[in-house]
Amino acid sequence: MQTALSPSKSTTVRAEGVPTGIRLGFQLLEKLSPALALTALNRVFARPARHPWPAEEQKWLALAERKTLFSRDMPLPEWDGKALAVYRWRPTTAMTGRVLLMHGWAGRATQLWPFLPGLLAAGKEVIALDAPGHGHSHGRWSSLLQFSRALQRVVRELGPIDGTITHSFGGPSLLHAMTEGLTVPKAVLIAPPIRVLDFTQALVRTLGLSEASRQRLHAHWEEKLGIRFADLDAIKMAAELHGDALIIHDQHDRDVPHSRGALLAEAWPNATLLSTTGLGHRRVLKDPAVVAAALAHLR
Repeated sequence: MQTALSPSKSTTVRAEGVPTGIRLGFQLLEKLSPALALTALNRVFARPARHPWPAEEQKWLALAERKTLFSRDMPLPEWDGKALAVYRWRPTTAMTGRVLLMHGWAGRATQLWPFLPGLLAAGKEVIALDAPGHGHSHGRWSSLLQFSRALQRVVRELGPIDGTITHSFGGPSLLHAMTEGLTVPKAVLIAPPIRVLDFTQALVRTLGLSEASRQRLHAHWEEKLGIRFADLDAIKMAAELHGDALIIHDQHDRDVPHSRGALLAEAWPNATLLSTTGLGHRRVLKDPAVVAAALAHLR
C-alpha cells in the first residue's frame, strides 16, 4: 500500500561533494599502497563522526533519565565491554506502552526529539540510545551489527517494547535485530537504506577508487564481524518479519534514494509506504505531518 504526503514546508537538500584533494589523495594512496588505502577507507566507512548537540536536543537530554549499560554480552570487535548510553522519558499520565527510538549513522538519540511530545502525551514511555561509537556511547568504530546488538541489549535490560521509530541506518539495524529475535509489533522506519553493499559501492565511487579496493574493504569487515555483507540485506530480512510497519521516505532524499524505501515496503508483508516531497533525508524528522503519521501508526 502506498500513500503520499505533502510537507508543510518544501526544502531542497544539496549533496555535499568530496573535495578534489581528498579524492586525489585516496587515489594516489591506492596506487602506492593498497594496504594503507584500506586503512584510510576503513576510517571513512566505519568511524562515525560525532556532532555537537543543538540547543533543542540539549533540552531533551536534560529531561531524560540516563543509564549506562555495558556490552559484555556483545562480543564484537572494538566494542566488547564498552559503555552504552541509554535515555528514558516517562509520561506524566498512565503508561500505555513503550517505544524505542533508534537514530542513524553519525547521529544520536535526541535527533528524534520531535516525536517525544506526542509519544509522551499518548502515555508512551520512550527509550532511546546512542549507538556504539555515537553520542555519549563509547567506542570509535561501529557497524550494523553493533547497532543491532545494542538494540537487543537495551530491550533485554529495560523490558519489551510495543513500537519503534528509526531513522536511516537505524532501519536495517532494527530489521537485523528482529531476525535475531527482537519482537516489535509496530515499527516506523524513516528513510531506511536496504543494503550495506549499496553504501560501499557509493563510497568507492565518490572517492574515485577501484572495485578492488571495495572488495578488500568487504573482506576485511566480513572477517572481522563474521558475517557476509550480502546477508545484510533488508529486503531479504523483511520478507520473514511479522508486525506492522510504516515506511516513510522522501522523494527528494539524496542520501538514501526513495526507491529503497519503496522496495522495503513491497518486501515487508504488513508494510505501508508513505512518500513525502521536498523534505530530504533529515528535515523529514521535523515535519509535523510526518510526526503525526508516525504517532498515528504507533497508536
